[in-house]
Amino acid sequence: MLTIIIKYNAIFFIILSFFYGQRIISQTDTLNKFNTNGKKTGYWKILLDEKVNPTKNISDSYFYCFELWDNGKRITPRARHKWKKNKLTIDKTIPYKGIPTLISGTFKWYDHKGRLICEEVYRSGNPLYFKSYRSKKSDTTEYIYEDIDFTKKYNGIPGTFYVEMHSLIRPESEKYWFRKGPKGWKPYKIEN
Repeated sequence: MLTIIIKYNAIFFIILSFFYGQRIISQTDTLNKFNTNGKKTGYWKILLDEKVNPTKNISDSYFYCFELWDNGKRITPRARHKWKKNKLTIDKTIPYKGIPTLISGTFKWYDHKGRLICEEVYRSGNPLYFKSYRSKKSDTTEYIYEDIDFTKKYNGIPGTFYVEMHSLIRPESEKYWFRKGPKGWKPYKIEN
Protein backbone atom coordinates (compact mmCIF):
# COMPACT_ATOMS: atom_id res chain seq x y z
CA MET A 1 0.00 0.00 0.00
CA LEU A 2 2.83 2.38 0.86
CA THR A 3 4.45 1.87 -2.58
CA ILE A 4 1.17 2.77 -4.30
CA ILE A 5 0.91 6.00 -2.27
CA ILE A 6 4.55 6.86 -3.07
CA LYS A 7 3.95 6.12 -6.76
CA TYR A 8 0.87 8.40 -6.91
CA ASN A 9 2.67 11.14 -4.95
CA ALA A 10 5.58 10.94 -7.42
CA ILE A 11 3.22 11.23 -10.39
CA PHE A 12 1.43 14.16 -8.73
CA PHE A 13 4.79 15.86 -8.06
CA ILE A 14 5.89 15.41 -11.70
CA ILE A 15 2.62 16.88 -13.01
CA LEU A 16 2.78 19.77 -10.53
CA SER A 17 6.42 20.45 -11.46
CA PHE A 18 5.52 20.52 -15.14
CA PHE A 19 2.79 23.13 -14.71
CA TYR A 20 4.77 25.20 -12.21
CA GLY A 21 7.89 25.03 -14.42
CA GLN A 22 5.87 26.27 -17.42
CA ARG A 23 4.67 29.21 -15.35
CA ILE A 24 8.21 30.20 -14.40
CA ILE A 25 9.37 29.96 -18.02
CA SER A 26 6.49 32.09 -19.29
CA GLN A 27 7.32 34.86 -16.82
CA THR A 28 10.74 35.36 -18.43
CA ASP A 29 9.25 35.54 -21.95
CA THR A 30 10.35 38.46 -24.13
CA LEU A 31 7.37 38.42 -26.49
CA ASN A 32 6.14 41.93 -27.45
CA LYS A 33 8.41 43.83 -25.07
CA PHE A 34 10.00 47.28 -25.15
CA ASN A 35 13.47 48.11 -23.82
CA THR A 36 14.12 50.87 -21.28
CA ASN A 37 14.21 53.44 -24.13
CA GLY A 38 10.71 52.42 -25.26
CA LYS A 39 11.96 50.61 -28.38
CA LYS A 40 10.88 47.16 -29.50
CA THR A 41 13.20 44.37 -28.40
CA GLY A 42 13.09 40.58 -28.57
CA TYR A 43 10.43 38.67 -30.44
CA TRP A 44 7.15 40.24 -31.56
CA LYS A 45 4.03 38.46 -32.76
CA ILE A 46 2.95 39.62 -36.23
CA LEU A 47 -0.45 38.90 -37.80
CA LEU A 48 -0.48 37.88 -41.48
CA ASP A 49 -3.21 37.92 -44.12
CA GLU A 50 -3.98 35.21 -46.72
CA LYS A 51 -1.03 36.38 -48.89
CA VAL A 52 1.32 36.24 -45.87
CA ASN A 53 1.52 40.04 -45.64
CA PRO A 54 1.41 41.78 -42.26
CA THR A 55 -1.99 43.03 -41.12
CA LYS A 56 -2.97 44.93 -37.99
CA ASN A 57 -6.47 43.47 -37.65
CA ILE A 58 -6.99 40.00 -36.25
CA SER A 59 -10.24 39.83 -38.26
CA ASP A 60 -8.14 40.01 -41.49
CA SER A 61 -5.50 37.51 -40.35
CA TYR A 62 -4.97 33.87 -41.27
CA PHE A 63 -1.51 33.27 -39.80
CA TYR A 64 0.89 34.74 -37.29
CA CYS A 65 4.67 34.66 -37.07
CA PHE A 66 7.48 36.06 -34.97
CA GLU A 67 9.88 38.87 -35.83
CA LEU A 68 13.08 39.61 -33.91
CA TRP A 69 13.76 43.25 -32.97
CA ASP A 70 16.91 44.84 -31.55
CA ASN A 71 16.69 48.29 -30.02
CA GLY A 72 13.78 49.32 -32.26
CA LYS A 73 15.16 47.76 -35.47
CA ARG A 74 13.44 44.79 -37.09
CA ILE A 75 16.06 42.07 -37.59
CA THR A 76 14.05 39.23 -39.11
CA PRO A 77 13.09 40.41 -42.58
CA ARG A 78 9.51 39.80 -43.71
CA ALA A 79 8.86 39.69 -47.40
CA ARG A 80 6.12 42.18 -48.24
CA HIS A 81 4.29 40.61 -51.17
CA LYS A 82 2.92 43.27 -53.48
CA TRP A 83 1.76 40.73 -56.02
CA LYS A 84 -1.98 40.99 -56.54
CA LYS A 85 -2.27 38.82 -59.66
CA ASN A 86 0.27 36.16 -58.70
CA LYS A 87 -0.96 32.79 -57.49
CA LEU A 88 -0.03 31.50 -54.04
CA THR A 89 0.05 27.80 -53.23
CA ILE A 90 0.39 26.39 -49.73
CA ASP A 91 1.30 22.82 -48.85
CA LYS A 92 -1.33 22.82 -46.08
CA THR A 93 -4.95 23.84 -45.82
CA ILE A 94 -5.41 27.55 -45.28
CA PRO A 95 -6.73 28.39 -41.80
CA TYR A 96 -9.93 30.30 -41.12
CA LYS A 97 -9.93 34.07 -41.48
CA GLY A 98 -9.92 35.79 -38.09
CA ILE A 99 -8.56 32.69 -36.32
CA PRO A 100 -4.83 32.94 -37.07
CA THR A 101 -2.60 29.91 -36.69
CA LEU A 102 1.15 29.77 -36.24
CA ILE A 103 2.65 29.83 -39.72
CA SER A 104 4.33 26.60 -40.82
CA GLY A 105 4.80 25.02 -44.23
CA THR A 106 5.90 25.90 -47.74
CA PHE A 107 4.45 28.92 -49.56
CA LYS A 108 5.08 29.35 -53.30
CA TRP A 109 4.15 32.25 -55.59
CA TYR A 110 3.74 31.87 -59.35
CA ASP A 111 3.51 34.62 -61.96
CA HIS A 112 0.78 34.90 -64.62
CA LYS A 113 2.77 32.54 -66.88
CA GLY A 114 2.91 29.85 -64.19
CA ARG A 115 6.60 30.40 -63.38
CA LEU A 116 7.77 30.06 -59.78
CA ILE A 117 8.93 33.48 -58.55
CA CYS A 118 9.25 33.01 -54.81
CA GLU A 119 9.30 30.22 -52.22
CA GLU A 120 9.20 30.59 -48.44
CA VAL A 121 9.41 27.87 -45.81
CA TYR A 122 8.33 28.40 -42.19
CA ARG A 123 8.32 26.26 -39.08
CA SER A 124 6.69 27.18 -35.79
CA GLY A 125 6.26 30.84 -36.77
CA ASN A 126 9.84 31.37 -37.89
CA PRO A 127 11.32 31.50 -41.41
CA LEU A 128 13.63 28.66 -42.45
CA TYR A 129 14.30 29.45 -46.12
CA PHE A 130 13.49 32.10 -48.70
CA LYS A 131 14.25 31.74 -52.40
CA SER A 132 13.41 34.07 -55.25
CA TYR A 133 13.67 33.05 -58.89
CA ARG A 134 14.34 34.86 -62.16
CA SER A 135 14.46 33.80 -65.79
CA LYS A 136 16.20 35.27 -68.80
CA LYS A 137 14.03 36.78 -71.53
CA SER A 138 15.58 34.43 -74.07
CA ASP A 139 15.24 31.38 -71.85
CA THR A 140 12.33 29.87 -69.90
CA THR A 141 14.63 28.16 -67.39
CA GLU A 142 14.24 29.56 -63.88
CA TYR A 143 17.30 30.43 -61.87
CA ILE A 144 17.63 31.03 -58.15
CA TYR A 145 18.29 34.74 -57.73
CA GLU A 146 18.26 35.12 -53.95
CA ASP A 147 18.73 32.26 -51.50
CA ILE A 148 18.39 32.93 -47.76
CA ASP A 149 18.98 30.22 -45.17
CA PHE A 150 17.72 31.28 -41.74
CA THR A 151 18.91 28.01 -40.18
CA LYS A 152 22.56 29.04 -40.64
CA LYS A 153 23.61 31.46 -37.91
CA TYR A 154 26.70 33.67 -37.77
CA ASN A 155 28.56 32.39 -34.68
CA GLY A 156 25.22 31.00 -33.43
CA ILE A 157 23.82 34.51 -32.84
CA PRO A 158 20.00 34.81 -32.99
CA GLY A 159 18.75 36.99 -35.84
CA THR A 160 21.75 36.31 -38.07
CA PHE A 161 21.42 34.30 -41.29
CA TYR A 162 23.19 33.29 -44.49
CA VAL A 163 22.46 34.90 -47.90
CA GLU A 164 23.54 34.00 -51.44
CA MET A 165 22.86 36.33 -54.37
CA HIS A 166 23.08 34.78 -57.83
CA SER A 167 23.53 36.55 -61.14
CA LEU A 168 21.88 35.58 -64.40
CA ILE A 169 25.06 36.50 -66.27
CA ARG A 170 27.90 35.49 -63.92
CA PRO A 171 28.43 31.90 -62.74
CA GLU A 172 29.74 32.82 -59.28
CA SER A 173 27.47 33.97 -56.48
CA GLU A 174 27.98 36.59 -53.79
CA LYS A 175 27.76 35.31 -50.22
CA TYR A 176 26.81 37.32 -47.16
CA TRP A 177 26.14 37.01 -43.47
CA PHE A 178 23.26 39.17 -42.31
CA ARG A 179 24.51 40.21 -38.88
CA LYS A 180 25.22 43.09 -36.57
CA GLY A 181 28.56 44.68 -37.39
CA PRO A 182 30.29 48.07 -37.35
CA LYS A 183 27.56 49.54 -39.57
CA GLY A 184 24.66 47.92 -37.70
CA TRP A 185 22.40 45.08 -38.84
CA LYS A 186 22.99 44.47 -42.56
CA PRO A 187 24.43 41.94 -45.01
CA TYR A 188 28.23 41.73 -44.71
CA LYS A 189 29.96 40.16 -47.70
CA ILE A 190 31.93 36.97 -47.06
CA GLU A 191 35.37 37.29 -48.60
CA ASN A 192 36.87 34.09 -50.02
